[in-house]
Amino acid sequence: MKWLVQNLQPVVGDTITGVLVQRKEVLRDGERVFSTPLEAQEFLTEKLVGHTLVSIENRAKYVLWHFENDALLLSHLGFTGWWAAAKNERVSPRKFIHTLKPENSRFYFETNQGQLHYLDPRLLGRARFFQTRQAAEESKFLSKLAPDADTPQALYRVIDLVPTTNRRIRDLIMDQSVIAGIGNYLACEILHRARLHGATRSKTLDKGQVALLVRTIETVLIQAKAEDNRDWWQVFQKEGNACGTCGTKIIREVWGNRGNYTCPGCQVPPENWQEPGPPKTKRIIG
Repeated sequence: MKWLVQNLQPVVGDTITGVLVQRKEVLRDGERVFSTPLEAQEFLTEKLVGHTLVSIENRAKYVLWHFENDALLLSHLGFTGWWAAAKNERVSPRKFIHTLKPENSRFYFETNQGQLHYLDPRLLGRARFFQTRQAAEESKFLSKLAPDADTPQALYRVIDLVPTTNRRIRDLIMDQSVIAGIGNYLACEILHRARLHGATRSKTLDKGQVALLVRTIETVLIQAKAEDNRDWWQVFQKEGNACGTCGTKIIREVWGNRGNYTCPGCQVPPENWQEPGPPKTKRIIG
């Protein structure tokens, strides 16, 4: 996510001159759903045209677009969402997901410097408009978020919480109210490198395992920011490939509606483990 925000910095200072909405599913006014693409387009035109983008930042899995009238667009990318600029090619798309194809553009802003597209082949992301930054911060999407996973505060929370809960370790590190910003593919990579099966109960980890988990969260997040391809992935979407550490074939398990990729050689499941159903905690998504 930080890689995207870094690459979007050249569009800061642009003024919105027009809006075109092609799919209403990806847009909300807070929690209000638009009935048609035209309704969404007219709404954003009224609220944002003529206003300048003053900053872009990320918070957990969200991209926050701040405008000079204090309005905020809160963008949750899902798995296939991305932002990319056209005409001037100032912002590169995420290579390991897709390139800038017109058929994947769900809505875009015309600016005084070009076009800024929201791309989402599978329509999994959401962009929510808030009249003020305060309204966004007080919404259910941001108000309960824990510190971002790449901060010392978040890592200290992991150290403190792991010994006190019987939750599955995968559910714990993906809980945005515990540590924010770790999604499915990052969790798979972190747990593989920490040699932990996702179903391992948190309180069963010893101090050495907790220390390794925290170090691994740090290193994986650093690598995720630096890389723009799949080459660094060790297990995610590598089903059937040999593990680079032990040679065992990587498998895909079903955790609710998600695919969890794991190496049975490196990540030994706990005794009497059965493939889990949906997590008990409700995910906060955009």
